[in-house]
Amino acid sequence: MTTSISNAAARSLALKESADLDLPRAEPAAPRVVPHTIASRFLFLTICVAIVVSALAYGTVHYWAMALFGLAAVLIIFLWVVDAWRLGALRISKNICNCRCSEW
Repeated sequence: MTTSISNAAARSLALKESADLDLPRAEPAAPRVVPHTIASRFLFLTICVAIVVSALAYGTVHYWAMALFGLAAVLIIFLWVVDAWRLGALRISKNICNCRCSEW
């Protein structure tokens, strides 16, 4: 008795299944471009400067320094509102942490 290694029925079934799986691939979505306004650029600059200045003036109790930090906070809120007004949407990050938690 001879055994055939060619099985035409199984091969045609496998080709039919693979033909069903040949679907057109979806194009990857274009990266979302976040528009930057002048207000958002000054907002970023103000936050960066506030971080550096707060480290330099840590522990100060002078009224002029506290007033400067208060004015910077008002400026940040004002620039945030102007940015939202220009873009038509208020951008708030819902991310709890700005890290890739899946890498932990």
